Amino acid sequence: MTAHDRRPDNAPDGQAARAGASARPGAALPLGVPGAGERQAAVQANRAQPESGQPTAGQPGVQPDDATPQSKPDAENEPRLGLALDAITSGRMRVLDRFAKLPGPVRYVGYGIGGLVVAWCVVLALVYLRLLFGPVSIDGFAPRIAAAVEARLPPGFQLDVSGADIERVGAGFGVRLTDARVRDAQGAPMFSAPAVTVGFSLLSFASGDIAPRSLILSAPNISLIGGGEATGTLNAADIVAIAFVVLNPDGGIEELDVTEATVSAAGEGVHLEGVHARLFAEHSGSGPSSIALEARGGLTPQSEWAANGRLVRRDDGGISGELAFADLVPDALFPATTAGPRRIAAETPVSGQVSFATLLDGTLADARFDILIGAGRIQAGDDVSFKLDEARISGSWDAARRVMKIAPSRFLAGRSRAVLGGEIAFPDNRSMSYGTVPIGLGFTDVHIATREDAEPVVIDAVVFDAVYEIAARQVRVGRFDFLAGDASISMLGYLRQAPGSPGIALRGEAARMSMDVFKSLWPEGVAPATRDWLMRQVHGGDIVNATVNVSIEPGELAAVGGLANLSRNAVSVTFRIEDADFGYFYDLPAIRSATLDGRWTPSSFELEFVGDKARIDLPASGPVFVTGGSYMLRDTRVNPVQAELEILTRGPLPSHLLLLDHDPLNVPTSRGMDIAQTAGDVAMRMTMDMPIREGLTIADTGLIVDATITGLRFPASPEQVIEKGDVTLTIRNGLLRVSGEGQIDGVKADLSVSEPIYGNAGESERQVSLILDAKSRKALGLDFGDFLQGEFPVVMNELDEGRRRVEADLKNARLYQPAVGLDKPPGSPATFAAILSPDAETGGTRLSDIRLSGRELFVSGSGLVRANGQIAALDLDTFRLQGDDSARMSVRTDKGGNFNVEIEAVRFDMRRVLDNAKTGGLAEGGARSGDTRRYKVAAVIGSARGYNGEILQSVDIDLDMKGDDIRYIKMTGAFSDNSTMRFEIARPAARPDPVMSVSGNNAGRLLRWLDLYSRINGGQIGMRATLGKNSGDARGRFQIVNFAIDRDPSLSTLIDRTGSLRGDPSWQEASRNAPNTANMGFDEFYVDFARARGIFDFRHGVLRGPAVGATFDGQVDFTGRRVAANGTYVPLYAINNFFGRVPLLGTILGGRSNEGLIGVNFSVAGDLARPTLTVNPVSAVTPGIFRLLLDAPSRSMQSGGQSPQPGNNGVSPDRFDPLAQQPGR
Repeated sequence: MTAHDRRPDNAPDGQAARAGASARPGAALPLGVPGAGERQAAVQANRAQPESGQPTAGQPGVQPDDATPQSKPDAENEPRLGLALDAITSGRMRVLDRFAKLPGPVRYVGYGIGGLVVAWCVVLALVYLRLLFGPVSIDGFAPRIAAAVEARLPPGFQLDVSGADIERVGAGFGVRLTDARVRDAQGAPMFSAPAVTVGFSLLSFASGDIAPRSLILSAPNISLIGGGEATGTLNAADIVAIAFVVLNPDGGIEELDVTEATVSAAGEGVHLEGVHARLFAEHSGSGPSSIALEARGGLTPQSEWAANGRLVRRDDGGISGELAFADLVPDALFPATTAGPRRIAAETPVSGQVSFATLLDGTLADARFDILIGAGRIQAGDDVSFKLDEARISGSWDAARRVMKIAPSRFLAGRSRAVLGGEIAFPDNRSMSYGTVPIGLGFTDVHIATREDAEPVVIDAVVFDAVYEIAARQVRVGRFDFLAGDASISMLGYLRQAPGSPGIALRGEAARMSMDVFKSLWPEGVAPATRDWLMRQVHGGDIVNATVNVSIEPGELAAVGGLANLSRNAVSVTFRIEDADFGYFYDLPAIRSATLDGRWTPSSFELEFVGDKARIDLPASGPVFVTGGSYMLRDTRVNPVQAELEILTRGPLPSHLLLLDHDPLNVPTSRGMDIAQTAGDVAMRMTMDMPIREGLTIADTGLIVDATITGLRFPASPEQVIEKGDVTLTIRNGLLRVSGEGQIDGVKADLSVSEPIYGNAGESERQVSLILDAKSRKALGLDFGDFLQGEFPVVMNELDEGRRRVEADLKNARLYQPAVGLDKPPGSPATFAAILSPDAETGGTRLSDIRLSGRELFVSGSGLVRANGQIAALDLDTFRLQGDDSARMSVRTDKGGNFNVEIEAVRFDMRRVLDNAKTGGLAEGGARSGDTRRYKVAAVIGSARGYNGEILQSVDIDLDMKGDDIRYIKMTGAFSDNSTMRFEIARPAARPDPVMSVSGNNAGRLLRWLDLYSRINGGQIGMRATLGKNSGDARGRFQIVNFAIDRDPSLSTLIDRTGSLRGDPSWQEASRNAPNTANMGFDEFYVDFARARGIFDFRHGVLRGPAVGATFDGQVDFTGRRVAANGTYVPLYAINNFFGRVPLLGTILGGRSNEGLIGVNFSVAGDLARPTLTVNPVSAVTPGIFRLLLDAPSRSMQSGGQSPQPGNNGVSPDRFDPLAQQPGR
């Protein structure tokens, strides 16, 4: 198929011109015709001679395609043919008549000659008949025939053959030489052919003169090269010289035919198969000799081509030549080899003509060329591919300057076009530049469009000045400039020829240009991913300091398979963009006034921010300043391209939140943030790793944010605002985390927030850790009074639907509620946890899953807290203060904060209740809290555990307190022996101070249950006391009747200490009648007491029994843990005390009214844990009045109030514990 056949219907005029230059395969082209149209007429008018090489009568070697060796007459010519036969017959008859009239000798000679002719004809007929059955070997004549052919070759050339045959050639015969090889004068092989057919003149051959007249080379292999530096090849000069020597119409070979030849150039050049050529000498008479050429080739219809030409040897010895060719396809001329990928592939048919003239010495005197390249696709490696419409290149040779001039030549490919002109010099050996080829080319009116619908890039001029160094096989580039308006790029370097692909080293710089000009010079399709992004995202500004670096090793381009696969340093363009607007991600506000350093390679693109003048303008809140960052396309060869973005910013928090609120991020909006209510200063690092494609969502961006926020103000909830915060904010894997510290309503808090920025919002987790002291709790509306004391951390975690989980570490806190016996001291581990959720009905907070736990403490249940922080209700299904407790509690409060508590218990340990009751819940003498809330407690306890293993059953408790003041308390219960007790504090109507009373019909069990004294058995107990204003203050009388004391260590010690008086007869008598201390019975015990600010004063204490008695007075300092007391021990109390009761005589003999005639003074003093007992033995035999003077000393301690007066009948209700160190406690 010719170029004309391939031309599309809508091809431009240039394509029509190109197609017109095409010719059918085998067509002969005219010589010396400058116009393509004339060449087309010549090609269509001439056809090549058939392979037999037999010329027609009209034109040697050329006949029309539709001509045949014999033409059949048609019906119209039959009469004329008959007349011609008649003429021939009558003529032959006349010749015979004349021959018969000749003389006899003459006729005999004629008969002889005729016989010889007939004989030769018979011989030739027999030979021809033999040849019908195959060639006839004449190997013996081979050397002679080879010598005859060799004689026609240039001097020194040799022809070697392996044999010879006679064979038919068309209608005649010829001699075929097999395995022919031609060597030059140095013996180097020039070409070879499997067979060479030699044509001879019949008469010469018959006469024995073996002179070849024609040669036919069958399937020869011919190697060509443009210079003589390699052996075994033919250059152009060799071919011309051989042609004029071999082809000589005057006695030489007249015709040389080549069939099915393979022609190749040395190295990786031209390679043609199936070449048919015919060279024949033209008879010129007296004019210069000439040789005509006709050639055609191509193994397929698509690769068929044709050429013809003429060489003329002028009278001055020089040679002139012309060559016309059509439909030479570069892909057929330069086929791909297995050595590596094809560097350039072209399907374009090439047609044209070349004329030249040389001098006698072979110097080129003149040359002209006009080449037309038709439509077809051109591909350079894997990176460049386009469809060429037309290219026309013409030029001439300037012999004086030895320069090949390229006339303005035009290239057209779709919307791309260019005009080429320039010169290529070829210095001779007399020049200093010999061995080099200076090249100067220029392109003007350059339009580059990679697609039909793409707007072409316009370049005013491209200048290329270089020198080709022949020995080094490299092009040294001195100037490679691109000029477009005010923009210019200038490069220099070299291109080195190498197997596979060339080595390239270029370096250049570009003048300052605007970004708009830079964009206009970037063709579509060249690095499309980078170009599209730059066109869309970068606006305004200037390109400065742009440099181009190309460093490709020889063979590297072919080894890696294309430009895009080169290493990052092989090809790069570096530049700086100043004062540009940088759109980094879809609809996010652009970065303005940015300065960026960039680097482009065929497979990557990088931008990096320089300086800190760039900003993101957000009119609603002020600018965000960009302090650094980068943008990278790591691999532009993949689709979609993956982009990496990093931006470092600083500025106000609202501006940053507005930035993150644009599509497709929408982080604040999706979290319900009120940006207007926020404040703070931010330093942020934001990164994205995302594909460049449409429909991108935040989940596709790989968004990572690291931010530091100072001076944070942020509404954590409608009720709480975080202020003065210093926090860090991160976003990773779609999860937003905020951590740091701040203040909530003036309270220091540790903050931790974790929630997804897309997906299920139920995965959110918000945590606020507060360090709460009394002031902080009150500020937050969590004032629980003395129930919760001390400083402790609280952690709040945000859950779904407005719920929060609160966790508190109460190790350093005190939990105190004396009404229920709760008293967890600081240092004892305890934790609190609950889930808080908004209560729509009350506007408060509902508590669920309450867990308060310690070593033995465990409370669980639910509750409700009002909007002001007060407890509205608690329902505790488990209330355990000690390990064996089994109780439940219900708490209700009114709007004034007054408590109503109900307790139901199967078992309850009352020991802590009793301890708290002894002190009133405050330190000795402590000030009141000022709490004015009212507490009402109603408890029903099945089994109430006390001290010393005593269990009080069926306990009913009613308590009414206001702040620290007990307004009313009543407790009743029974022991296992049905003995009962009653405890009551009430305010009599006539008295302002409350009165406490205790009664029971088993004093021993009650005192043991209360852990007051464990040595008493039985007895009835009664106490009545008036309570003071301060906690623990009381004044009253304590009394027990009809009881026994069992093995009291103090009493035993006192008896043992008086053993030193055994020598006294009176004491001996008393001692013998003294009872044993085991379960010693007494009639009565009473004492008057007053307690204030931790000092317990007791006066007029009397212990009276039938065998032993005693009196005592003193003080106990429970705060300082000291004791000071004295008294008199009286054995045989009933007899001895008789004298003491007699007026005046009792005072003289017996001392006090409750002492006897015989009595021993004693004192107890010192540390309360280990007091010292002192006995005065002299007092045992001293009359009572003197015993008063000798009484054992008792160091008085400062009392906190009035001394108890006899007859008050009061007993302390609080921590009355003078015997607390006794065993059994």
